[in-house]
Amino acid sequence: MVEKTILPSDAVCVGEHKVVIQNIAIKTDNVAYYLKRYHSRSLKKVLEAELPEDVKGSQFGAGLKSIVANLHYKCRVPQNKIFNLLTDIGVVISEGTISNILISDKANEFFAERMSILEAGMSKVLSALV
Repeated sequence: MVEKTILPSDAVCVGEHKVVIQNIAIKTDNVAYYLKRYHSRSLKKVLEAELPEDVKGSQFGAGLKSIVANLHYKCRVPQNKIFNLLTDIGVVISEGTISNILISDKANEFFAERMSILEAGMSKVLSALV
């Protein structure tokens, strides 16, 4: 905004000049899900609505999991530093949970690697016996 007091009397507005400033906001974005619950007398149990697939089985959303993986694998940030960053902005998480987030996404790869190591070892043992 231009102070009108500094403008000469003959100054006329001729438009605007656009300036884009990039910024980033790192903050928590907690979402509460209210799941409907029903009691069935005939079944003698409580039935409850399910969480959406992308958050099912976790306390953490895809955005948090993504930044953890990105920081660790692409930026080579150690898990304890990721823990410090997340807790500093208010995320309630443990270092063990950060480790689980990193491992759970790679569980199938780790299993396949373990199996290939086992198969290689078994074939070596079998070839030595023959």
